[in-house]
Amino acid sequence: MLQKLQVQPQLEMFKTVLASFINPQHELCLLDKEIDWVHVWQDEKNKLNF
Repeated sequence: MLQKLQVQPQLEMFKTVLASFINPQHELCLLDKEIDWVHVWQDEKNKLNF
C-alpha cells in the first residue's frame, strides 16, 4: 500500500496561484465573460448523445 506524502511547508512557497499569472484584461479573459458556457456545454452534450 502506498503511503500518503507528508505536507512539506517549505515546498508550498513555490506554488503560485494561477490567477496571479493571468491578465484579467487580456482579450481572451474578456471574451470568456461574454460566452454563454451553459449553452455551449448543452449543445456539446446533445451532439455527443450523453
